[in-house]
Amino acid sequence: MSSRSGQYPQVDKALLKWFLAVRARGRKRVPLSLSILRQKAFQVAEHLGITDFSASNGFIHRWASRNGLVNVALHGSGASANVEKAAERMAAIRQQLEGVDVDLIYNVNETDLLYRGLQSRIYVPSEDRRTARGSKAM
Repeated sequence: MSSRSGQYPQVDKALLKWFLAVRARGRKRVPLSLSILRQKAFQVAEHLGITDFSASNGFIHRWASRNGLVNVALHGSGASANVEKAAERMAAIRQQLEGVDVDLIYNVNETDLLYRGLQSRIYVPSEDRRTARGSKAM
């Protein structure tokens, strides 16, 4: 971790403490994206009584750089699928849907309802850049 400090050292320190606490509690799977970090930084500044803080994208990028964090793209999948369990579950779903009009059954992948559901980029410590869940070499 770097010893450089930004314009708001109290926010820097509190945000890093929160980031590390989330990861230490086994939450490495929680995608800590730019928007989540911005919101938390704004909450921290508000809690500290800092009124001129905007929690900009630039602040988060510089904060991450100062603290040895990198922004990685998530490609591919995090783990192999259990094909046997998936087949069992699909059979159970098909049984539940017997008698339901086919026009009322939708594939969520095809509805575009989740186009913003998952983050495509997250912040992780630089030593975890190759092992982040869902990351895959391109």
